[in-house]
Amino acid sequence: MLQIKEIRKNPEFFINGLKKRNVENVQQIIKNLLEIDSEYRKKIDHSQTLLEKRNSISKKIPTLDKNDKSIKSLTDEVSKIKKENLDLENDINLLKNKIDNILSSLPNLPADDVPVGLDSSSNIEVKKIGTIKKLKNILSHDEISKKFMDFETAVKISGSRFVILKSDLS
Repeated sequence: MLQIKEIRKNPEFFINGLKKRNVENVQQIIKNLLEIDSEYRKKIDHSQTLLEKRNSISKKIPTLDKNDKSIKSLTDEVSKIKKENLDLENDINLLKNKIDNILSSLPNLPADDVPVGLDSSSNIEVKKIGTIKKLKNILSHDEISKKFMDFETAVKISGSRFVILKSDLS
């Protein structure tokens, strides 16, 4: 899966790489992804600011006199910050899920030496090893199973998902 941190650093590199993979509307997808990411990071920063504020207020409360009237306003403010931060956390989770969904829908980038094409016909054969046998009587997989394998006897002997070879497959 692609990494958002890397896309942030060099979006054009990813746009060009995804174009090679024939991803449609790639510029719009990356632009949308970066906008969501920007909003996500702003909300995280705001959440951290709220937590710092809540912590500093929470540290002040024990130092005040029990009869001090400001304690009530400070505890109310802490409660308000907690609620606001909870709502913010929900938004952050939604944005994180959006980012993850977009990233998981994008293919990996091709290597630089991979030819660009619409389908496998553009592939280049790098090397062959051995000789390729040219067979005249090629059987389909169901014909092979009927001719060389005995499923019924195997089920009687050892249960389902087993097979007995009647003869050599070569």
